[in-house]
Amino acid sequence: QVPSAPSQSITAGYTPLNLDSPRDGFLYVPVTYNPDVEAPLLVLLHGGDASSEQWTTEDIELLAESYGVVVLATDSRYETWDVASVGRYDVDVEFLRRALAFTFDRVLVNPALLAIGGFSVGAAEAIAIGLANAHLFKHLIAFSPGILETPFKRGDIRIFLSHGHQDAV
Repeated sequence: QVPSAPSQSITAGYTPLNLDSPRDGFLYVPVTYNPDVEAPLLVLLHGGDASSEQWTTEDIELLAESYGVVVLATDSRYETWDVASVGRYDVDVEFLRRALAFTFDRVLVNPALLAIGGFSVGAAEAIAIGLANAHLFKHLIAFSPGILETPFKRGDIRIFLSHGHQDAV
């Protein structure tokens, strides 16, 4: 799946994906979004035992508004991401594919500015998905990844990885 011309419109702010219940996710579109101009897209994966609500912060909104970044945040299908829950990439990858299709159908995305990131086990999931889909994701942001299980690498990707000196994760 690659970004394409949207067939639907979207309003600024938070839009629930409504792809599954009770665990779903959201799309945040900044008020500066112009449907005629390709926008950067940041896909965010929450930490273990959390949800996409982890990313509903003023800091994320400020980032999105300041840089015109559209944010897609999905919930894992299990209480945490599939690789940590069942030991393999499975239903979360399929759900992310559906969430990306939802996004590409509503937002004009700049393919050169498509990033995936996450926190803790969400960061580990983002690393694997990002590396396996580097033909799609051009940037990878991993905050305190806990595990590293990468099936393969396809394409080139820029990576930012962080851990703190007193990082409990």
